[in-house]
Amino acid sequence: MRLYIQLYFDSDGTSPLDILDQMKELGFDPVVGDYDFAKDYESPDEYKKIIENLTEALEDTGVRYRLTTRKN
Repeated sequence: MRLYIQLYFDSDGTSPLDILDQMKELGFDPVVGDYDFAKDYESPDEYKKIIENLTEALEDTGVRYRLTTRKN
């Protein structure tokens, strides 16, 4: 499965360039098109861990996100 993320930034929040670095550290790949980042995963447990890490990383940054999952 592949998880796609669309990010929404607040002008009073963390710089988008800093968020880019954080997303890469979490293992997300930047993508071009309707989404900003994507990451592959294999199991529901892996998906849960990805979401937990993402939520923790973006906490207090002013960034909101939307998730979409698709089969590879």
